[in-house]
Amino acid sequence: MRNTGDVGGAEVELRTIAIEERGVTAAFFLGKDVDLALELLMRGNRTRLAENLATLDVLALDAAEQAADVVASLGLVEQLTEHLDAGADRVLGLLDTDDLQRVVDMQNATLNNYDDILRKKVAVGCEVWIRRSNDVIPEIMGRVGEPGPDERPIEPPTVCPACGEPLERRGAHLFCMNRKTCKPQAVARLSHFASRNAMDIDTFSDKTAELLYDRLGLRDCADLYSLTANDLLVLDGFKQKRAENLIAAIEKSRHCALDAFLFALGIPNVGRKTAKDLADRFRSLDALKAASQEELTAIPDVGEIVAASITEYFSFPENNQMIQRLLDAGVSPVYESAVQSHALDGMTIVVTGTLPTLSRDEAEALIAAHGGKPSGSVSKKTACVLAGEKAGSKLAKAEALGIPVIDEARFREMIGE
Repeated sequence: MRNTGDVGGAEVELRTIAIEERGVTAAFFLGKDVDLALELLMRGNRTRLAENLATLDVLALDAAEQAADVVASLGLVEQLTEHLDAGADRVLGLLDTDDLQRVVDMQNATLNNYDDILRKKVAVGCEVWIRRSNDVIPEIMGRVGEPGPDERPIEPPTVCPACGEPLERRGAHLFCMNRKTCKPQAVARLSHFASRNAMDIDTFSDKTAELLYDRLGLRDCADLYSLTANDLLVLDGFKQKRAENLIAAIEKSRHCALDAFLFALGIPNVGRKTAKDLADRFRSLDALKAASQEELTAIPDVGEIVAASITEYFSFPENNQMIQRLLDAGVSPVYESAVQSHALDGMTIVVTGTLPTLSRDEAEALIAAHGGKPSGSVSKKTACVLAGEKAGSKLAKAEALGIPVIDEARFREMIGE
C-alpha cells in the first residue's frame, strides 16, 4: 500500500487514485470491461483509462441509478442529477475535483478468499492498490507493478488456526468442520443464537458466550437450556440478580417465532429476511426440513446457492441432533403470521437514515406486517423511500430517479396509525 505520510505529493497521488477508482466503478456500472479498466488502473495508465471512459455512450437510466452511488459520498449528487444525460466523460469530469474524501491511514484491508488472492496476484511484500469500498471498507484491488525478488507467495492454510483440525474447501472458501472443540465456532454459534434478531436472549453477550464455553463447558446452543442461576454464579461478573435475569431470558426464549428460530440456527446464507420467507412458505420446521431444492428455489430471492445451503444443513446428523435437543429442552418454534393489514400490498419500500422513533428493523417489520416488501436497495421498482436523518446514497438515488421520499409521520399515516 502506498504510504500517505505527511507529504503533499503523496496526498495528491492518492487523490488521483481515488478519482480513477471511481472512474473504474462508473465504467463497471455502465457495463463496460471492468477487467480492462482495472488493469489500466493498476498499470497506472491514466491516459488509456480516461480514453476508455470517454468512449462510453450517453448515460442510460439504469446506469444513472448506479452512478448515483458512485458520487453520493463526494457531495456531487446535485451535479449528477443535472447531468444524467451527459456522456461518461462528463461523469469523469465531475469526479476530477478537489471535493474528494479525505486521505486516511489504513492498517487492514479486505481480500475475500484464496481465489481472490490468486486473481489479484497479491503476494507477501508486494505493493497493492487500495480502495474504500462504499467509502468505508478498505479493499485490495490488485498489486502494483511486477513481482519483486523479495516477495513471497501466499500459501493457503491447511489446518484451522484455532483448533488445528484439517480444513475443508467448499466452493471458494475453506471451512473447519470441527463443531465440538473449535472454540471460535462454538462461541460464535452461541452468540448468534442468543442475538436480538434470533432468540433475543436479553443480557447475553459475546463475553457471556466465551465464559460459558471456558468455565461451564457449553458446546452448543441446546446446552443453554440446562443452565441454572447457581451455575452462572461461578462466572466473572455474575451476581445473583444478573444470573437470575439471564436464566429468565433463556426461559422466555423457549417460546419463539419460527422465523427467529430458523435464523438462530445459523444456516449458511440464510439471513433474517430469508428466514422469514422460509417460515411464510413452509410454516413448520418439519416442512422446511423435508423441502426439495425445487421447492426452495421457487421462493423469491432464494437461488441455487441458498437452497443448497439449506438442504445441506439439514442433511448433517449433528445439526439435526442439536435441533432435536433444543426441541426436547422445550424450545417450541411456532409460525406467526405478521400480516396486520394490506395497506402496502405490492409496494417495495426502502428504509434509510435514522428515523425519529423506529429502528430500521422495526420499520421493515411494519412494512412486511402491512403487506409491503422491505428492500435494501433503490431501483425503478421501488415504490417509495422512507428516509430519516443522515440518509445517504439511497436517498440520493431516489431523488435522481424521481422516486417519492416519505418521512416516518407519512409512513404511519399510510399504515393507518
